Amino acid sequence: MRTRAYLLALSCAVAFASASSAQTPEEKQATVAYLQSLRSPSGGYTLIRARPGDGSKPELRPTSGVIRSIGKFGGKLADPAAEAKFVLSCFDDRTGGFAPTPGGIPAVDATAVGLMACAELNLPDLQKVRGPAVKYLATESRTMEDVRIALAATEAINEKFPTSAAWLRAIYEQRRSDGTWGLGPTAPRATATFITMTMRMGAAAQKQEEVIKVMRTGQRPDGGYADGSQDGSDLESTYRVMRALTMLKSGPVEPAQMRAFIGRCRNADGGYGLQPSRPSNASGVYYAGYILGWLDDLDRNAKKP
Repeated sequence: MRTRAYLLALSCAVAFASASSAQTPEEKQATVAYLQSLRSPSGGYTLIRARPGDGSKPELRPTSGVIRSIGKFGGKLADPAAEAKFVLSCFDDRTGGFAPTPGGIPAVDATAVGLMACAELNLPDLQKVRGPAVKYLATESRTMEDVRIALAATEAINEKFPTSAAWLRAIYEQRRSDGTWGLGPTAPRATATFITMTMRMGAAAQKQEEVIKVMRTGQRPDGGYADGSQDGSDLESTYRVMRALTMLKSGPVEPAQMRAFIGRCRNADGGYGLQPSRPSNASGVYYAGYILGWLDDLDRNAKKP
């Protein structure tokens, strides 16, 4: 009898934790309002709220993030035509890349997020910039992080990354015998990063059971994931692991605890910091929106007969 009562209390506690960490319509509206507060008259967005006289200028990366995440909270862009104009103003005809700001120096990460923004906005101009931009990414990507974001961009526009074969070999050289990457506390994020990259290159995920296991068992007591260099979890690492688990049709061991962690990253201004008690920024909202969306998908699938 005592055991049955304990299990009933435990199940109620878990259900309450899941329900209490779900966003209310009012909270979603506040998050949309926060994102809209980052907008400049040019149609671009700043990473954090600009203050009068601080010289903050809109940049392509937070602009792309807002364009791709505002719908996750039930919002809409204020003026999609202006946002599109800002994104395209960062494109450099000479190199084929995108710069972080209009008239700036092109970079791999800016080119990747520029392409993703064009795809999200469904711009006709994407056809004009995609060829030069993909060529730029293939030529200028020199690190694994370059390739990671370049692969996300080429996937978004349904293109194949031209130099995948060479980078795939380099990734496999770092793989452990059990099919995972990284050691100790770095393994969940490292494995998530590299398995996502290999799958985006068109390679089949090998030793999936071990790959999923190292990510699922790596969930921290606070509900999230970290890069291995810090005590607490962060939204970016949690996003990377959830992206990989979703691609592998899996999910976290403790989804309710993950929701609670994301809730602790939320601030009174409606935005999200990268960690609890950290200031809100566009990146934090982007990661939170996608993670919450994946968790919602898991809940819906679990309820299907």
